[in-house]
Amino acid sequence: MSSKRQLKKRINAICSDLANDIQHAAYLYPSMDEEKALAVLADIAALKIDSLSKVSFAFDKVSRDFASEHEYHKALHAYKAAAYARLRKEFADKAYEIVKRMNELVPADVRVLVSPRG
Repeated sequence: MSSKRQLKKRINAICSDLANDIQHAAYLYPSMDEEKALAVLADIAALKIDSLSKVSFAFDKVSRDFASEHEYHKALHAYKAAAYARLRKEFADKAYEIVKRMNELVPADVRVLVSPRG
């Protein structure tokens, strides 16, 4: 599990790369639908904002709720691991959908095949 800081940096970098890719494609291929490209950019921005807001969360229990400090830390670690795994999966799924939409905007003769992550 990476730190919050590293996770935020990765989210920012991926969203920036996606936005740059759609902007470059729109510049290189003037036949692209500008409205759809702007909609994809808006979805990228929404993905970034939503994902960054989910990086910080609160554990709803305190150490008094557990028999020992060790059990509390074990439960806290499990909660954080599950939350970060869920965030990473949601982010990857939404990013994959955005990439599919970006690919559909590019002319058919220059498209890159996108396969789902295994």
